[in-house]
Amino acid sequence: MINKKTVNKIKKTMLDKGLNQSSLADKLGVPRSVISNWFNGTRNPKIENIKKIADALQVPLNYFIESDDFDINNNIDRKMIIDMKTKIDLILEKITKLEKSNK
Repeated sequence: MINKKTVNKIKKTMLDKGLNQSSLADKLGVPRSVISNWFNGTRNPKIENIKKIADALQVPLNYFIESDDFDINNNIDRKMIIDMKTKIDLILEKITKLEKSNK
């Protein structure tokens, strides 16, 4: 689940790139309302969409996926979050390889 800090990073990067919600939605192939729902916390983007956001904004994925960018319950330790991030990075690497092989 992304939090306000991550949403703010996405918004700032959009602004830096001269994009608004509509133009980002066009790049991602989703309705603008989907972007709005992500930003206001009504819905959360799937990991594939976070990758698409990073690609559209031309930033590395880990710019958005850092352990301190997520709401962390006190019962979850930092090592577990870092392990989860490592697994996500491996999955995304596999997705990228599959995408390249399908082109």
